Amino acid sequence: MRHMHGRASVSSIRPPRPLLVHALVGLAGLALAVAALALYAERVLFDSHRFADRVETALEQPAVAREVGGTLADTIVEARPDLIAVEPLLRGVAEQVVRSAPFRSLAGRAAYQAHATVFDRQHDSAVLIVGNGALLVTQALEAADPAAARRIPPQLTSALVSLEDGTLAQAFVDLAQLADRVEGIGVVALALAGLCAVLAAALTPRAQRTRTIAQLGWATAVVGVLLILAIEAGRALLGGLAATQEQADALRAVWSTFLGDLEVWSFALAVAGLVLVAAATSKATEPTLARRALALARRAATRPRGLPLRVARALALIALGVAIATAPLDALRLATIAAGLFVAALGLDELMTLAQRRAGTAAAGAAGSLAGVPVEPRLGLRPFAALVALAVVGAIAVSAIGVSAATNDAPPEAGCNGAQALCGKRLDEVAIPATHNSFSSPQDGFLLANQDSGIPAQLRGGIRGLLIDMHLGVRTPQGVYTVLQEGGKSRAKIEQAIGPAATRTALRLRQQIGYRGGGDEQVYLCHGFCELGALDAVKALAQIRDWLVLQPGAVLVISIEDQVPPARVADAFERSGLLDFVWKGPVRPVPTLGEMVDRDARVLVFGEEDTHGVGWYHDQFTYVRDTPYDLPSASALLSLQGCVVGRGTSASPFLLINQFVAGDPPRIGPARIVNRRDAILAHARACRSALGGLPGLIAVDFWQQGDVVGAARVLNGVG
Repeated sequence: MRHMHGRASVSSIRPPRPLLVHALVGLAGLALAVAALALYAERVLFDSHRFADRVETALEQPAVAREVGGTLADTIVEARPDLIAVEPLLRGVAEQVVRSAPFRSLAGRAAYQAHATVFDRQHDSAVLIVGNGALLVTQALEAADPAAARRIPPQLTSALVSLEDGTLAQAFVDLAQLADRVEGIGVVALALAGLCAVLAAALTPRAQRTRTIAQLGWATAVVGVLLILAIEAGRALLGGLAATQEQADALRAVWSTFLGDLEVWSFALAVAGLVLVAAATSKATEPTLARRALALARRAATRPRGLPLRVARALALIALGVAIATAPLDALRLATIAAGLFVAALGLDELMTLAQRRAGTAAAGAAGSLAGVPVEPRLGLRPFAALVALAVVGAIAVSAIGVSAATNDAPPEAGCNGAQALCGKRLDEVAIPATHNSFSSPQDGFLLANQDSGIPAQLRGGIRGLLIDMHLGVRTPQGVYTVLQEGGKSRAKIEQAIGPAATRTALRLRQQIGYRGGGDEQVYLCHGFCELGALDAVKALAQIRDWLVLQPGAVLVISIEDQVPPARVADAFERSGLLDFVWKGPVRPVPTLGEMVDRDARVLVFGEEDTHGVGWYHDQFTYVRDTPYDLPSASALLSLQGCVVGRGTSASPFLLINQFVAGDPPRIGPARIVNRRDAILAHARACRSALGGLPGLIAVDFWQQGDVVGAARVLNGVG
């Protein structure tokens, strides 16, 4: 008895092991939550470069661009009240400017400077000022209302975010500097979570260890779900604090830009926790999760017996109903996320059950073969099934957040460029609808755009001639810096091409970029200065190549205003894959469209400046004569002034009609006049009479204004 009493006394002083295990599981979950928040904050919010990138991304959102553009417009009108008459136009222009690459570059640089100032503790306040914002708006407004643009103060700046004064501002600064001081807490918290999980499993008896693993899985899933709920609640709360619906939409868009990836992390945590639970608890031969969910639903629908519980249940239902009614979209998001998690859990439960059933069958067969010798069932396929399930759900989650819109290309065209009758004609006998500065569109971030849409949309719409410019540039976090080659176009020549106002804007942007030399020089599609907008040449040419694959009857002509060596042009074509479709035969005699289609060499390439050393890269004005490209008005363009030879000679077989009005910046108003089908037909026929030969390439600005494609079909006799 004394011995037994002694043993009982010893056991009574030991800590209760189940309670310690539960505490370790809870601490592991808490540490995991801290780790997720801290690691995400360090990666996204506390890093100045990534913070600036998020600011630029937020400005691409329509709601944010609308709100920031409205702020710019209000600031401009406040400085010049007489502009109130054009305020709606000003707001629309400002919104487009905010979404442009130059403005986003300015905003990103300002955000970086403000963020670094706060986190480096150089000052106790921060102001995010986007200088030159009004200048960019002025340049864009000139296309629509030159008189209004001239009234905007040239040196106006706009403070979009001010953190100089007030309790909230000081709280932000204090929080930012505190976060900087505790850098590295995420790694420590993650290590603590792992240590707690290992200790909890080690302190659990072997027979009950799967239960502890399941508890760790539930803790992980709960952390993920709670983080999702917190993010959604923050989104709803932020929208509720806004004064207008437009501000609410902008705030929610900013919230999603900065915390959307954290929601993905949280979803991954929830799914990982469910995988762990399923792998640890799948001992039944039939799925149990659905039955458990039904039992839980019945319990929630059953009225509790006690009065306090009934009152609490009633108040909870009222609060839930009010929340759903006041924020239906947020409630729908939460319901969708919850449904997705539940469906994923059902699938995991089913997979684990199949694995358990297979393992049980194998164990029973092994036991029988050993003549009654007991064989303990093994895990069998359960770990493998858990890994497969996690990989499948992870792939679904990644595809859900990274899905890209499929190209909505039309079915392949019949014949050559849409008509069988054109296959027998030489390329210089066919009217080809073309675009001037084809790459320059607002959707691709160009400030002073020449086109309504990018190159892929132009090709889908029937454009078959592309006039593009190539320059060398160096990409920086604030934009692309133009490398002006010695022997290339001087600043004076560029200013003549794009105009003095656009040149002043570009030079200011070059100062904002702050390029100090070095970096990897790449080929970009730009007009004069890449600071006003730039497309990676290889990516742009690859888009053309991808479209040609889908349209085996399409024939293109590409004209390059080249400020790069011919070898760099050839390298860009080769790296993009477009070289596979380039016509490498002679241009005299000019090939027919049918010959180019039969050889699958359906792109004829010209260069304006230097094409030496590349056999398929042809000197443009040996083969092309063009009409003037610098006529200042629609009336001048459509008169006999628009039908004289500008460059090239009478022996050049191709005729390029420059059917656009010169302007600084490009103006959509004149384009609506000169792009009309009847105007193009009359001008093309007049030039044919004056210059001889067929109209050839017809290059326009803002190609969607009017009908250059329809006019070309009429001239080709197929419209």
